[in-house]
Amino acid sequence: MAKFFSKKLTYVLKTLLCSVCLIVSVLPGFDLLGNLLMQVFVTVVVSLIILLIFDLVLKTDPQIFSFSLACMTAFWVLYALIEQIQAHFQTPEEPFSWFQLFYYDRPALLFVVFFVCLLYFVIKLLIKKDDADFVKNYKSFIKTTTCTFLVYYMIILIYSFLLVRKITFERPVVNLKPFEMMIFTFTRGYIDYELLFLFLGNIAIFLPLGIFVAALTKKKLILGLFPFLLSFSIEVSQFFLGNGHPDIDDLILNVVGFYLGVALKLFLDFLVRKSTKGKLDSFFIF
Repeated sequence: MAKFFSKKLTYVLKTLLCSVCLIVSVLPGFDLLGNLLMQVFVTVVVSLIILLIFDLVLKTDPQIFSFSLACMTAFWVLYALIEQIQAHFQTPEEPFSWFQLFYYDRPALLFVVFFVCLLYFVIKLLIKKDDADFVKNYKSFIKTTTCTFLVYYMIILIYSFLLVRKITFERPVVNLKPFEMMIFTFTRGYIDYELLFLFLGNIAIFLPLGIFVAALTKKKLILGLFPFLLSFSIEVSQFFLGNGHPDIDDLILNVVGFYLGVALKLFLDFLVRKSTKGKLDSFFIF
């Protein structure tokens, strides 16, 4: 009995310690506002170091990482909410705008941590494909991580397209000229951080969607129409709600992001099938 409780206590302590480390992993990126490439690079390096230490030195199983990612996500969502409410009470004369919540690069850095962990364990799955215990733990990891990621992803979508945008019901100017904003972003003689972030953000925000939709269905009609219909619906809603600027470039970038996600999923599945000689068909194994 004592051995059982000792094992459980060790498991809990490792989870808490790993959670704290993953929470801290995005802090260096928070301090690099205005330098997106460095933000991503530093977050990748720090989170990878944490993975290596806990996996190779502390012999932490994948389940602990999945629970730690859930704790990391819950912490930063709660922190962002508290920060938003605090900002509102400091300036009560201003309307509650939700602007402080997940400001720009913060959600992107959490996505980076998720993808680093996912790719790390996919690679490890290829290496330890014949280890039944690891494959079992990996299944738990991918299931819990996927659920956490989808919840966080839905929060970001709701925030990005509803909460942060003020509904005015005024008809905004619609840009129907393809690539106009893209050309403007990269031909000014310098790179504006916010324009660059919006450019990459429109790609990145649909990339996870491509991965998960491709994991759920192989129907070409759905994969072909879904990103167009969803992005088009978002742009149309911005027009009627007056809470954004409908832009055909946004639609183009969203669709590109979606198919990059599909391509990434198919590529990783190919590696899994080839490495396991058909024993495993995908890295999404539940």
